[in-house]
Amino acid sequence: MTVKIEEFNNIITIKRENGNDTIIKIIQLPAMSAWELQAEYTDFKQTKDKKYREDFTVKLLSNASVVLDNAEIQLNTKALINNHLRSWVEIKTVFEAILNCHQIDPQNHSENPNYWTKAGKELATSFTASVVELITPFLTNDEK
Repeated sequence: MTVKIEEFNNIITIKRENGNDTIIKIIQLPAMSAWELQAEYTDFKQTKDKKYREDFTVKLLSNASVVLDNAEIQLNTKALINNHLRSWVEIKTVFEAILNCHQIDPQNHSENPNYWTKAGKELATSFTASVVELITPFLTNDEK
């Protein structure tokens, strides 16, 4: 199997030895949906729950469709996925292409899953310290 990815068109062509190529079109998500996707992907990477991982895989792959004679078939069930993506390598290829299309790096995205939580805490701590420093002079009752 040879895989050719056309980045700008969000099209993946899976070239098979028998000459039956499969063309996959990645559906571009709206910004808020992509934001949620990146958070869910972090959970996916950390869990060992087989059902959750399978459900997330189907959900993610539903953002791709197979192009057949001017028609598109969305990959939104396990049966459709198994019918059109014939090996785990093809599933992985499309899975990662969907993530990449939404600027989610499959290898490095979840290395620091609590980055924004930690950054938010640090920002809040810094803000609180600055506010305390600014209002302290007004809280003292030194009468001269």
